[in-house]
Amino acid sequence: MKAPEIKHYINWLGRVEYRNINCSFTYDETSYAAIDRIFRLLHRLEPGPENTSWELWLRAERGTIEDFGSFEELRADGQVESFEEFETWWHSEFPEEAAWFHFAAGEDQEIGYRAIFLGHRHVLEVDGRRERSFPNDISKFTAWLEEAVRDAVQMVETGSYQELVERELPIWHRTGTILRRDLWRVFPQWKEEFFQDFSQQEVEEFLTSAAGYPLGNNKRLPSVTANEFYHFCALGYRAMGYTGTEKSEKEQYALHADGRDEGLSKLDGDSPEAFARWLKERPRTGHPWEVCRGGNSTHIDCIVHRDAHGYYLVVAGLAETRTIEAVRFFLALHRAGVPACIRNAEELKARLTGAESIGIVPEGVFPAYCHARFPGESIVDFMNLPRERQDELAKYCRWQPIPVPRMKKEGETP
Repeated sequence: MKAPEIKHYINWLGRVEYRNINCSFTYDETSYAAIDRIFRLLHRLEPGPENTSWELWLRAERGTIEDFGSFEELRADGQVESFEEFETWWHSEFPEEAAWFHFAAGEDQEIGYRAIFLGHRHVLEVDGRRERSFPNDISKFTAWLEEAVRDAVQMVETGSYQELVERELPIWHRTGTILRRDLWRVFPQWKEEFFQDFSQQEVEEFLTSAAGYPLGNNKRLPSVTANEFYHFCALGYRAMGYTGTEKSEKEQYALHADGRDEGLSKLDGDSPEAFARWLKERPRTGHPWEVCRGGNSTHIDCIVHRDAHGYYLVVAGLAETRTIEAVRFFLALHRAGVPACIRNAEELKARLTGAESIGIVPEGVFPAYCHARFPGESIVDFMNLPRERQDELAKYCRWQPIPVPRMKKEGETP
C-alpha cells in the first residue's frame, strides 16, 4: 500500500467518533486478527512510561502520481485545472519518496481495550465492552499496518531502527524549540506584522512596568463597583483602538465582552457592597472577566481579584495573536494608576524581546496545549514547522531526541 492510500484510511478512520459512548464502528474479522498480531509484536518491545503504550515511526513509499489520484477525475470535479497544478499538489502532500507516519498504541488488558493512533489520529479501537455492528472491511489497511509494525520491530531487534529514523525522518515530524528572534530572523515580515503600530517605546514601557501575578501588597483599591470595572475595561478598549468608544462604558463592555456576565450587568453600578457580594457569591458558570471575546486560549481577561489588602486587576492574554492587545490593555491601566498585574509577565516580556522559546510540534499535532511535550521547560506558544525555508529554520532549532524503542530483556514476560 502506498502513502496516499494510507492517508486516505487515516482520514476516514480518524473521523470515527470512538470516544462517543454510542460508537459501534466495527471491523472485519481479518482486521481484528491483524490487530491481535500487531499487539503481539508490540509486546516484544519495552512499553512506554505507562507500561501499556508503544511508539514507533513507520514508513511507506510515496508511489507514483497515479497512486495519488486520477488527474482526469480531479479535473472533472474542478479540484485542479492543469496537470502542473495536479503535480504540484502531489508534491506538496508527499514531498519525499518515502512518507513517515507516527504510530502509537496502548491497551488496558483488564477491560479488553486497545487503541491505535497513526499520523496523530485515532484510527483503530478494540473495546470488549461494546457490541459490534455491521463490519467495515479495512483488511487492506490492517495488513499494511501489521507488516509495517513487523518491519519496525525487526529493525529495533537488529539495531538499525535508530540510525534510520535519525537519518531520514523529515524535520517537520520532529519536536523541538526555536527562539522567536531566530524565527523572525528567517521570516522578518512576521516581526513586522507582530509589531505593527506598536512602538519600541511601548515595548520598553511594558518591560519596566509589567508585574506578574500575584501583585505585590503595595497597591490596592479599597473597593470596586460595577461601573468602575466598566471604566477599567473602557480604558483598555480605547488603548487597543476598539470601536464603540463613543458609547457608555457599560455599553462598551457589552459590545466587546463574552456576554455571559453572571448577573454583573444587573447590579447597582455605584454600589461597592453589591459588587463585593456578587464577587463572593457569583455562580461561576459564565465568563464575566472575558472582556475581549475569543476562543479558549485566544481571549483576553480582566479579572478583579480581592485579597486581604484590597482589590486589584489581573490582565490575562497569552495567545501570540492577542499579545499586543493584552499588553496595551495592561499599559492603559498602569498609566491610569490602577493597581494591576498581567499573568505570564515574564513570558510576554521574552516574547517582545524575541527571547521566547517556541515549541515546535510535529505536523499533524495541533499546536495548542502542548506543554506536556516539553517537560521542565516554560513553553507557552507552539507551532508546526512551516514548509517554507525549512533548511534555514533548522539551523536555529534545538531538537529533542527521537524516542527509541527497546526490545524486552530476556526473561521478561512478552
